[in-house]
Amino acid sequence: MNKQLPEKSVIKNLEIEVTRLIRGAEQVLYQYMPGKISVSYKGKQNSDPVTEADIRIEDYLRKEISQEYPQHLIIAEESSLQNTKEDSPFTWVIDPLDGTANFASGIPVYAISVGILYEGIPIVGGLLLPSTSSNHGVYHASLGGGAFWEDQPITASLGTLPISSGVSGVPANFERLFSSKVLSKQGIREIRVLGSIAYEMTLVAKGAFQSSFFNGGRIWDVAAGIILISEAGGGVWEFTHGSWTKFSAFNDATISSDK
Repeated sequence: MNKQLPEKSVIKNLEIEVTRLIRGAEQVLYQYMPGKISVSYKGKQNSDPVTEADIRIEDYLRKEISQEYPQHLIIAEESSLQNTKEDSPFTWVIDPLDGTANFASGIPVYAISVGILYEGIPIVGGLLLPSTSSNHGVYHASLGGGAFWEDQPITASLGTLPISSGVSGVPANFERLFSSKVLSKQGIREIRVLGSIAYEMTLVAKGAFQSSFFNGGRIWDVAAGIILISEAGGGVWEFTHGSWTKFSAFNDATISSDK
């Protein structure tokens, strides 16, 4: 990593700010009860749902970030890149609700996700899991500062659990992407389909999941989870051109394509 990064104190202050904003977003979320909310769809054939909660949480986060950091860029799932007046090295990446279909169905498997990139490098991440989950609370991390659930350190370790017994997250279409033989060679036998990449990445960071495999994830699905897993001692890898390479940063093309 050859890029000149911000001072540690700057990164730490951003982590504190992300944690504060996520707690505020949680209060917005409480105004919307699963099963009593309207749902619309961005995709064809009633796919890719969006709720009023998604929109209001994103509006809240955008407003707060723009007031505190007017020159920073913002990428969010429900709208486009903002604040392009200057070429800021800082980019906030927001997913107001990753796992909207679960939320709308009353299934407590979703996450509010906020990450910060510095010239494409994830430097801060925060994620909130639902209040009905035993994992409820803010998970947060900053580059070089460790990963935490609230104020308790977390580690991406299965402890004494045998690797073959570890649980791994996979996408719904995993059978088309990975053969059972490929998964078995990696010691992966127990698999789960949760419907939220951000939720799965949080479980990896805290050691509940051995791994999480996904394809087609957008930058807002993974930006916060990458730094959380990395700071918890885990690894994040990309499969490109037939081989695995360790993730280092998002390039300009990736960020631009997710405007």
